Order: sequence, then structure tokens, then C-alpha cells
Amino acid sequence: MGDAITAAHGRGVEQLNKAVLNRAIAPIGGKVTATGQEGLQQVRQQLSNAYDNLLPKMSVNTLDNNFVSNVSNLRGMVGSLPAKEAKMYDDVIVREIEGRLAPNGVLSANNLKKAQEAIREKAITFSKSNDAYQAELGRAFRQLGDELKTLVERSNPQYAKELAAINNGWSVYERAKLAAGYAGAERFSPAQLQR
Repeated sequence: MGDAITAAHGRGVEQLNKAVLNRAIAPIGGKVTATGQEGLQQVRQQLSNAYDNLLPKMSVNTLDNNFVSNVSNLRGMVGSLPAKEAKMYDDVIVREIEGRLAPNGVLSANNLKKAQEAIREKAITFSKSNDAYQAELGRAFRQLGDELKTLVERSNPQYAKELAAINNGWSVYERAKLAAGYAGAERFSPAQLQR
């Protein structure tokens, strides 16, 4: 009897995992065939492909008033960090955004992708730091990434529906990935997903 209950519980967890992963990519026409790390990788790949297919159609003008104002405010907040961290932040903006701009302030599709990837990587790296200042720097990079994402959405309203589906998919993916981390990189339970 115990084996039957354990097997039924295992099937339930498997179905939950597959349903969550499919929820991330169903709006873009995707589907997973696995769970665990393989399923997470399938979701990540399909979301990346959807964004890569949409990206060449888009560009952003970094001279957008809201974007300029918000990035300026962020730079001011980062200015209260120690000089080392403040300089790191400014260096990333200069290298990853300003250094990729066309003379008219437009960030082309390819440069936009590179900038977003670099900023996301910095956000993840610094957010994991045990140093409070570097963790704060990670939060600033995450906010910068959010500002860039908002600018993309505002600059390309004709693709708002597709962008929303991809962005929502990434949100579900991130929660599933975190829950899998609680589970030791395997299938996650409802409690782990809730947490």
C-alpha cells in the first residue's frame, strides 16, 4: 500500500512540475517533454528563442525622457555606495549601454540583446555576494535591467503582446528554477513552489 501511495505522490509531483513549466511557455506556443533540470532547460531555450526571434524587429531610443530620468536617479542612488562599487556601476553603463549606442541614441536589436545579457549577468553575480555593498549593487543592476525592459516595451508597442508573453514566461521560469533549487535541483513540491 505504501508503494502505491508513494508512486501516486510521485506522479502528482511530476504532473505539477510539467504543468508549471508548460504554463511558462504555453503563451508562446511551447511545450515541455521533461521535468527537473531538463524541463527547466527546455523552458529557458524556448523563451530565449522566442525573444531572439522577436528582437531583430525591435530597437530602443535611450534618449527617452523616462528612461534618462530613471537611470539618472539610479546613478544617484548608487553614488551613495563606496567609490569602488559606484565606479563599477558607471563602468557597466558606459560599456554596455552608452558604448553600444548609435549617434542618435538608438540601441539596435543586437546591441540591445548584448546590453541586457551583460546587465542581467552583473545583477545575478553581485546579488549573490555576501558583501552588503555588492549585494546593493546587484539590486541596482537588476533595477537597471528592469528599466531597459520597460523601455523596450514602451518603444515597441506593436510587439507588446508577444513581449508580455515572453516576460511572463520568464517570471514563471524563475520561480520554478528557485523551487527546483529548494528541491536539490530536482522536481519541486507544491510547498517548495509556494515558498
